[in-house]
Amino acid sequence: MNNKNIICIVLVIGIVLAWYSGINNAVSESGNYKNYVRLAEDYAEEQLYEKAINEYKSALTFKEAMDIRLRIIELYRAGFETGEITTDGNLVAMILETMSIYRDKSEAYEAACDYFYSVMDYDELTNAIRLSEKNNISSKKIDEIRGKVRYLYERAFSTFSEPVNLTNGYYLIKDKDSEYSLNLEYDVHAQEKLFVAPYSTDGMTVVKALDNKVYIVSNDGTRQKYLDENIILSSGMADGRIACKTGETWAYYNYQGEKVSEDYVYAGRFLYGVAAVQKEAGKWQLINTEFQPLTDAVYEDVKLNSAEECASSLVVLAKANGKYNLLTIDGYSADAPEKVSLEAVDGFSCVDCDLPIDPTVNMNKGEVWFAFKDEATQKWGYADCSGKIMIEPKFAEAKSFSNGYAAVKDNEVWNYADTLGNVVIETKATNVGYFNPNGYCMLQFDNGYWTYIRMYFWEMAS
Repeated sequence: MNNKNIICIVLVIGIVLAWYSGINNAVSESGNYKNYVRLAEDYAEEQLYEKAINEYKSALTFKEAMDIRLRIIELYRAGFETGEITTDGNLVAMILETMSIYRDKSEAYEAACDYFYSVMDYDELTNAIRLSEKNNISSKKIDEIRGKVRYLYERAFSTFSEPVNLTNGYYLIKDKDSEYSLNLEYDVHAQEKLFVAPYSTDGMTVVKALDNKVYIVSNDGTRQKYLDENIILSSGMADGRIACKTGETWAYYNYQGEKVSEDYVYAGRFLYGVAAVQKEAGKWQLINTEFQPLTDAVYEDVKLNSAEECASSLVVLAKANGKYNLLTIDGYSADAPEKVSLEAVDGFSCVDCDLPIDPTVNMNKGEVWFAFKDEATQKWGYADCSGKIMIEPKFAEAKSFSNGYAAVKDNEVWNYADTLGNVVIETKATNVGYFNPNGYCMLQFDNGYWTYIRMYFWEMAS
């Protein structure tokens, strides 16, 4: 037999031995896996949950399987009920790992949602729901739990002494002898000021410091321009104009700090090229950025929102002959704000109303509907920006929608309704503000102080 034949025979024998060894190993591993699973079930029957979990984890070292992971999660929970297992750190780790490995399986998210909801860990529950959404996974069970957590909130411990305003995502708070502002996530941007004006859409505001210096400041704290120290109040800046009060009168300044208008009894902030001013008490006009009246009408009142604007959502609510009428804004351009015009909407009027939150604050989430008081019923309902009734008047008092919810008052307490007019968030507060785009809202309770709530699950704008 020559050397070539010997080599071939050796190679064949090697291949056969390797194949045989592989089969043996596979059989052995399969056997080990089954043994661990069998042992785990035996321990589970005896309610020895920790030992059962350890056997299942050993099985996972031989074969990754979602059903085994779900069984481990089930046994952890059973161990908590009997008191054998006292901490959930390992369970949470197993849940998170399972969602990571089986990111395309609804069962992994269902197990997570079910557990976190059962222990009222709403932050982790929200994370699990958001992860399922990110991976385009849904199921009846996930949707059911999402529905349960949608209207739950956390109440903060912080308290503030006086009412607050929401302005382009910032809350302006007067506390003790000074004012300050909080951003969407409740970080303080301006504090210990004599006043803080409503924020502009680009995060700019006017403040007066305790040393009496008045200046424009950005939301990162950078001072942009010093203004006249005689200014004692401001309703904010927009469209190249800053509304400020000195002494007993108001006037507009440009961004260079120069006075550019006549004096008024009151001057509101511009939005969409429109502002509301009073030349005499009780006599309101609507003007453009060149300070010219947009209509010949003199109004008994013009509704302002919490940012001192009259033109939110491209509509104005102005009172004449004892009723508020709806006007729409046409022709606005940021490059030429002075070219706007106003047009009256026929067929809508009310005896009182609340100006809608602007889409720049609303983040296009939910409906831009405003609250109005009906003359016949003396109840409050909701209309859209064309004057169409969307929710029939039925509330004792109401505020406009903000980020999908509206504050409504009945039986002397405030709660929040959805777009069907159903109360879905119960707060029982004595006074309320508007939701900001991150699911925070300021409320006042019967102790007289204000605080805030944070929604656990907040559906983001699309």
